Amino acid sequence: MDSYWSQNFIIDEKEYEVNLYRYSSKCIAMKCEGDFGKFFSYKFKEIGGLFNRSLNFSTHQKKEKSPGWIFRNTTDSNEKLNNLLSDIHQGKCDPQVINNNIDNKKIFNNLQKLIDSLTDEKEEVIFLDNSDMTIIFYYNYEEEDIKDGECIYSVLSSKKKLEVHQIDKVN
Repeated sequence: MDSYWSQNFIIDEKEYEVNLYRYSSKCIAMKCEGDFGKFFSYKFKEIGGLFNRSLNFSTHQKKEKSPGWIFRNTTDSNEKLNNLLSDIHQGKCDPQVINNNIDNKKIFNNLQKLIDSLTDEKEEVIFLDNSDMTIIFYYNYEEEDIKDGECIYSVLSSKKKLEVHQIDKVN
């Protein structure tokens, strides 16, 4: 599948290529390099864009599935997308800051793996880190077992529960 429109965008001194495709008679697909789609996902969603992890950009020679954005192929939708891409290119839209240090899905998936591996017994696990903060993981707890400390994360499954509490300073 060949793109009908291609443009390079420079965001924070890094270049990203963006291509538009006539994906079907009803849809336009946008394929972009790197974090470009993440930077402006909030804007793409505002104009009706949907993110898809495995769009089919196959050609006769090779099969290619890659992530991209899908938009309706209507006059109104095309105009909104063109205006948005023009605004981005002219620097009128600020990219959304991406926090690369914390990926909430990875944290949730790792905690879900942890809760799945827990025994049916009650337990409290204490971790100390280099910032003199105490992190306490409670699982399969009773309400009266919870000590002072702010709950910073909790996961509840049908049979088990896990809460992560942070206590300010260790004496």
